[in-house]
Amino acid sequence: IARIATSFTHGEIEVIEDNENYAFTIKFISIVGIPRNIKYFKAIIEIVKPAHLKFSIEFRYNTHEQIKDKNLSHKYLKKYTHKQIHDIRIFED
Repeated sequence: IARIATSFTHGEIEVIEDNENYAFTIKFISIVGIPRNIKYFKAIIEIVKPAHLKFSIEFRYNTHEQIKDKNLSHKYLKKYTHKQIHDIRIFED
C-alpha cells in the first residue's frame, strides 16, 4: 500500500497501522493540501487493501503558526492567494 500510494501521488507518505481496530491511516508527509487525483487514489486503495480493513487519510496543511515561526513576511506571502498559502508547500521544513 505504501509503494502504491507513493507512486500514485509522487510524494512521501506514511502508513500507520491500527491493528486493534482493523484499520490503517495513510498520512501525507511531503504533499501539502489535497492531491488533485485523490478520488482515484482512494479508489485504488479500496481495490488493493484487504477487504476487512478500514482506512483514513491524513492531509497536511500550512498553519498560521508555521508561517509565523518561519518569519514569512507579508511582502513574501503577497504573491500567493490564501488558498495557495494553505494548500501548497511555500517553505521547506
